[in-house]
Amino acid sequence: MKRIKNQRKEKGITLVALIISIIILIVLAAVTIMVFNQDKLIDRTISASVETQKSYYQEALDVISVSLFPKKMPEEFAGQGLRGEEYIDEFKEIVEAEPGFKDARSVRKVEDGTKLRIVTKEGYVYEVTDEGVKYVGKQGDTGTPPTLAEASIKFKEEPSSWTKGIVKVTITTKAEGYELQYATSEPDKVTSWKTYKNPIEVKDNGLIYARIINELDVAGDYATENIKNIDKLNPKDFAVKLIETTTNSITVEGKTEDREEIATDGCSGVITYRFSRDGGASWEGTEEAKEGKAVYTFERLTQGATYEIVIEAEDRAKNTTRTEVSSLTVNTIPGGGTDDELKTGIITFANKPSADTKTSVEVTITKDASKAAAFSIEYTTGTPDAAGTKWTEIADGGKITMEYNGLVFARLKDSTGQVGDYATHNVLNIDKLVPNDFTPTVTATTTNSITVKGTTTDPNNSQNKS
Repeated sequence: MKRIKNQRKEKGITLVALIISIIILIVLAAVTIMVFNQDKLIDRTISASVETQKSYYQEALDVISVSLFPKKMPEEFAGQGLRGEEYIDEFKEIVEAEPGFKDARSVRKVEDGTKLRIVTKEGYVYEVTDEGVKYVGKQGDTGTPPTLAEASIKFKEEPSSWTKGIVKVTITTKAEGYELQYATSEPDKVTSWKTYKNPIEVKDNGLIYARIINELDVAGDYATENIKNIDKLNPKDFAVKLIETTTNSITVEGKTEDREEIATDGCSGVITYRFSRDGGASWEGTEEAKEGKAVYTFERLTQGATYEIVIEAEDRAKNTTRTEVSSLTVNTIPGGGTDDELKTGIITFANKPSADTKTSVEVTITKDASKAAAFSIEYTTGTPDAAGTKWTEIADGGKITMEYNGLVFARLKDSTGQVGDYATHNVLNIDKLVPNDFTPTVTATTTNSITVKGTTTDPNNSQNKS
């Protein structure tokens, strides 16, 4: 009996546990159904909210479109005929003033300016043309643009060599169906990217950034190009350095360097010097800079003349700097004319014999090599200042023969044929004439001698000593 009672007790406990388990399952099922229904309700609520927001923006933009409709009408119907970019400009102005778009992520013109793209604070994207308003999608619902490697953004500079002017930068991409944008500020400081349409004109060195962006205004990574071939800085100031002057040339040196590089301008380096003898009115010599300098000789100049020397330095970007004018005078050929010059002994004469003689005299003409080494000697026995007088070149220490007394003129000549004043030498020791005839007179006689007296004179002749 006791065993039967225990069996009944165990069966009762099992039945209670089963009932409790069933109740728990029912409760869990009910909770699950309630939660499921609640989630669907939340989804519906969220969906309704999203649609409400999208509808709000769509309607607001449609209202603006309708308000501008009269202006789109042709002028003959009292409209302004707004189309294209003019229409978009006015639409944009209204949107930016609308409170509902105050917190919009962006409101900007795209493509050629005939389309307006609006991204709301929630990321809804709308496009406006003069044909109407279109909802494009929501940012985050589609993928980002291709990677940089896939987009293959390339930059091309023209010119690519040094310049002091504008560099035109062409940007290309292999990605199709995207808007190509560029900026000239650092990415974290960019307030607005610009749509790339035509080559960009760059006036200063620096980085250019480029990226592609899809129709939802989602941008890919940017590529960069460093423009560094612009140099608008002139070389440093410098002065003419005189190297040497002769009687027909002036040799000068120009030496300077390019200005140091700054953020906007590079240092292209001085490569050329030009030289002028007339104050920069004309240029006759162009020399390549070697070791930062160039030496030039002005040739075939007039002795004693003064020239206005100017040197101009030019860098690779064609920037130039000129020196101040230096007045430089060409040397004068020494060797003749005044007593003072004769006393210097630059040109000297020597007779052989030096005593009186009835034969010819050999005249030696010499120059002072320390003062006239660069010059040759020429002489004449004619009238030195007369037209057509023949001057003959003679070596230093050369000899001429004078058959009669007379003047010898000698002067120095440079390599270009310019001459100095002449020195004069008078040969006076030649006497080839016998004395004049005479009759002796007896003055006294003795037994063994006769005293006579003879009186005569030497002939007076300009070619002979009397």
